[in-house]
Amino acid sequence: MENHVLKVKVFRFDPTRDAEPHYDTYEVSLDEQETIMGLLKHIVEHQDPSLAFRESCRIGNCLICTVKVNGRKVLSCRETLKDVASDELVLEPAAEGQVIRDLVCDL
Repeated sequence: MENHVLKVKVFRFDPTRDAEPHYDTYEVSLDEQETIMGLLKHIVEHQDPSLAFRESCRIGNCLICTVKVNGRKVLSCRETLKDVASDELVLEPAAEGQVIRDLVCDL
């Protein structure tokens, strides 16, 4: 299995600190079988511990981890980098509700 170097642009917004939403860009190298959730965890563990996202069941039942990847809603615990098939990703909140912080929205 081959590692891919990805450019990942992530929606960021903390209403307690930010006047407007913005995007932060990260470069990561991960196996193509890694999930979007794994990618987010990698960013938190190795590059930016302040990134906020939701996770719960990790098996695709609860739907709480839904995010937009390149404009398409996906379950981050199920969608793999191979499924996305792109070297550049844009990750955004999927819910139409108010953004609480980063990829976390009011449910």
